[in-house]
Amino acid sequence: MLAVRPGLLLQTTFNGHCDPMVAQLPESSVTFRIFEPFMPMPGVTFLSCEHEGLADTKAVKHLEIGWVAILSGLKTLLETGAPMIG
Repeated sequence: MLAVRPGLLLQTTFNGHCDPMVAQLPESSVTFRIFEPFMPMPGVTFLSCEHEGLADTKAVKHLEIGWVAILSGLKTLLETGAPMIG
């Protein structure tokens, strides 16, 4: 862990081993932030994910797609109580 602020921020190092191409990437950092929208929206909370410290490569594009799938699945689970299918 690089930084933790409960309910606000989690920053950690990342070493991906999900795919040989990703495993060759250097260590990087991922920061998750939870924050309220700029305009008041009752019941709405934002989550951001920033993956930093990587060059623009084909492997990094795969990581981006992976983060989108993971966060979409989390959103579905939180909204419906059921996991995303597929």
